[in-house]
Amino acid sequence: MKSRSILGAFMLLALTITTSADKKFENLVVFGDELCDTGNTYKLTNYEYPPSPPYFEGRYSDGKNWVEYFVEEHDLCLYDYAYGSASSDNTLVQTFAGPKNVSVPGVFQQVNLFFEKESEKIDVKKTLFVVASLCGDYVATLGQVDAAEVVNRIGNSIKELHVTGDAKHILIVPVPPIDRVPGLNSLPPETFDLIKSKISLHNELLLKFLDEFQEKHSEVKLYVVKDIDELVRQLFEPEILKALGITVTDKPCIPDYGYAGKDSVVCDHPEEYAFIDGFRALNTKLFKQIAVELARYVY
Repeated sequence: MKSRSILGAFMLLALTITTSADKKFENLVVFGDELCDTGNTYKLTNYEYPPSPPYFEGRYSDGKNWVEYFVEEHDLCLYDYAYGSASSDNTLVQTFAGPKNVSVPGVFQQVNLFFEKESEKIDVKKTLFVVASLCGDYVATLGQVDAAEVVNRIGNSIKELHVTGDAKHILIVPVPPIDRVPGLNSLPPETFDLIKSKISLHNELLLKFLDEFQEKHSEVKLYVVKDIDELVRQLFEPEILKALGITVTDKPCIPDYGYAGKDSVVCDHPEEYAFIDGFRALNTKLFKQIAVELARYVY
């Protein structure tokens, strides 16, 4: 029995050492908007927006978002530069957050903030970078911005990560479909259709750029969520929602986006709502599922 115990302990130790040595990444560096923001806009607005409560500790959710679940599951150090309401680049579309309209850094500006603060502190070979510039440009301009120019700005961020940051691994998340988003569904039909068409063109152009970039730079590994529409569709499958205890998908828990601060009207059971507010504040249970799905593209 004693020899078996020793052998078992040795095998467990060997497994632990192998797992540690084979660990794919050590760090997660994130650039994006409210779907990735773990409190940056909250700090930028002097802890006023998104108000906590009713939001969770400056997150655009009722709990942790996918970034936090992702680093917990894969034991990563997090460097989060995402800001809620961010656009692709401030010089193209300057966006603002909260009732006081505080300007937030776009994704390109976030990348440069990273270079200023922490780029020399991490091993890029063991770092997964995330670029998730979603629909901020299109919503802020009601679809009037040129999709090709937005994609060009995102491309600039990816090129900058490669050339200046020597990034080896980059996860890119295209713009998810907006059909289910309550706040956008309330827009005039012609505006909604314009934004939707721009997003469709955006994703088409983005995938084309990424294919060309990958072909030219084999030393960089791109992890691209090419089937973003299908991923979102599956998230909202009735059996998935039922398993998560989510019953309300067509209206937000916080109708005024928290603009009234702690006086905002909040639904009685936030845990049952897919959308915490009318735009991009998702239920934390959906965020946890998103973390699982995104990991499939990387691991």
